Amino acid sequence: MAVGLVVLGTLAACGGGGPAGRPAPTDRPGPTATASPGTTPTARPEPGESAGVVGAVSAYFIRGERVAPVSRPLLAMASPFETAVRAVIAGPGPQERSWGMTSPVPADTRLLGISTDGDIVTINLSKEFAAGGGSFSMTARLVQMVFAVTQFGDQGRVLFRVEGEPVTTFGGEGIVLDHPVARSDFEAWMPPILVETPTAGATIGRPVLVAGTANTFEAVFQLILVDASGRQLASRTVRATSGTGTRGRFAEQIPYSGRGYGELIAFELSPKDGSRLDEIHIPITMAG
Repeated sequence: MAVGLVVLGTLAACGGGGPAGRPAPTDRPGPTATASPGTTPTARPEPGESAGVVGAVSAYFIRGERVAPVSRPLLAMASPFETAVRAVIAGPGPQERSWGMTSPVPADTRLLGISTDGDIVTINLSKEFAAGGGSFSMTARLVQMVFAVTQFGDQGRVLFRVEGEPVTTFGGEGIVLDHPVARSDFEAWMPPILVETPTAGATIGRPVLVAGTANTFEAVFQLILVDASGRQLASRTVRATSGTGTRGRFAEQIPYSGRGYGELIAFELSPKDGSRLDEIHIPITMAG
């Protein structure tokens, strides 16, 4: 499918912006996640002007051998797609690294363009994105980009270009990319319980909305919220829309009482002995 590429400019987003000195945008998607090629460009505030934070996007990093999302601010008149991709390129911050998050995406990677056509997003990246790295590193780079640009709902598949050229195989191991790829192509990179709201480091309200996807036995798993001392503040048994080999969605509003630092813990109970399986810890701050 032919997709016109959109040249993007620099986004100076806190924790997720790219290097300065890139060309100004000539055309790019607007502030909604469903912008199409050819969208009329919108002026971006100059340095010193108040851009304003109008929302958030998630950047996806690697923790262990699975994806893990963190939040980045979305500025007024900025492209959500561009913001998310540039945040991935910028990599995790020091606090996120202390939580075990890493990124094999080369820091000198440049975003050359991004566009949408129906449910397909095409990303054009510089040659640095494809440089070096073994099978794990190269696949992880693709995973991070796919998850970043498919978080907005309507766009579910991704095509890659490097220096404007379509990518059909990627890396020295020849990862096949001769068709648009989706999150489902990287199921092994998702934890059985992928919590996408709240993200690590988020400040949560009352009640807290916990949402994401899961692939657990009979679609059931557990959520608990603890304070800094480990005291349990809330717990919930959750059932996703599907499980036992098929990933389903979930969204739960969980009331709690407490404030300050804490953790949201998600896990599956073993049907054999009741032990916790695939436990993940998401550091959060409870609003006062």
